[in-house]
Amino acid sequence: MPLTNQAGQCLVNTSTTATKVTSTASVIILTNLVSSDDDGAPLISYPSIFTVLHKLHAVMPLLNYLQYESSLLAKGIFYVKNAMDINRDYFVDIVGMPEGVVGEFLNYCRTLM
Repeated sequence: MPLTNQAGQCLVNTSTTATKVTSTASVIILTNLVSSDDDGAPLISYPSIFTVLHKLHAVMPLLNYLQYESSLLAKGIFYVKNAMDINRDYFVDIVGMPEGVVGEFLNYCRTLM
């Protein structure tokens, strides 16, 4: 969808109305979308694990965060939100991340929430 900038607000152009888009740390909240439960909660688009691993790898290449992508995806951890809902020990015991790598990974995920 094309975006419009009106008085400093980013708006999504739709066929009938413009929807306000709020963007913080790569998280976009679309205020006109609600969850299937019809509870009025907006759907949130979280950054992917791919994005997290590649950004961490760019600043800390010796830790080789890219090697954990297939393991995380195989365990169903596709987005930052998924990673934040899992115990730290899981990343060590199941995913295979060394203890020293998990801390930076979760800290960065937390900053993107």
